[in-house]
Amino acid sequence: MKTYSIIASSTARHPEILQFYTLQYYFPDYTCQSIYITHGKDEALLYTKEALKDSDFLVVFGGDGTFHEVASQVKNTSQPILYIPGGTNNDMAYNVSYHGDLQSYIKEAFHEEPYRFDIFKLDQKPFGYVAARGVFTDVPFTTSLQGKLEKGRKAYVKEMIHRFQKDKLQSIPIRMMIDGVFIDDDALACFFSNTKSIGGYGMKNASFDDGKMEVTIIQKKQKLKMLSELLKLAQAKKAWNELDFVKTYQASSVTVDFPTKEDFWCLDGDAHFTENQTSFDITLSHQVSLMHAKVRK
Repeated sequence: MKTYSIIASSTARHPEILQFYTLQYYFPDYTCQSIYITHGKDEALLYTKEALKDSDFLVVFGGDGTFHEVASQVKNTSQPILYIPGGTNNDMAYNVSYHGDLQSYIKEAFHEEPYRFDIFKLDQKPFGYVAARGVFTDVPFTTSLQGKLEKGRKAYVKEMIHRFQKDKLQSIPIRMMIDGVFIDDDALACFFSNTKSIGGYGMKNASFDDGKMEVTIIQKKQKLKMLSELLKLAQAKKAWNELDFVKTYQASSVTVDFPTKEDFWCLDGDAHFTENQTSFDITLSHQVSLMHAKVRK
């Protein structure tokens, strides 16, 4: 009989799905080898290494950060990941076509062919779907938990608009080498991503297995114009890479230089700090096999 292991965040919503009888209902032809519950940062890294030793596939239950830790360790193996969103705002849910009905999602995931999903890395640090730096990339941490639970992704845009109104926006010069092409520009923030969603809002034209990331440069424009565009984003009338104040590129590798030694990056919604570093390489790390529901148009 085939086996699986579960890696779940202790803070994930709907923990009742971890009850044994519920799991047996969803996976009647498989045996559960182990259930690992994470209680802190980086615990999933160790649990994943253990789970891969005796499991045919992994069930990952939690937020984007939990997926990020697991995916960073699933290398050189065909063992697929079944991701079940359980965070406050799950960008990876869009990438696996999760539609809210857990039973039908799992049923479809077992009938659809898993696809290969590119995992990129910031220097030697893998990330699951986005690395971001600059203004507002700390919004996942400054937005209140209550706001996230009550308003979901709308809480992020509300926080961004609030910051727009009270903060002075300061762009910084950045220099990038994108697949050998030099770009010299000013930006409020940069996203390096492989995803259909950032902060719960769309990214167009992402292709998960082509070895390329989307590079999104957010430029400084007149505040009212930027607020107007953000409202279009909030209303799902535009995706991030369709906003009037962004430039977008596709790249297999990027070297980016910042003039300041600000040490904060947001990787998949988690904080990552780099000390006294201004130059970074972003390249493909590896691929994971990702189970998913039927893609709906």
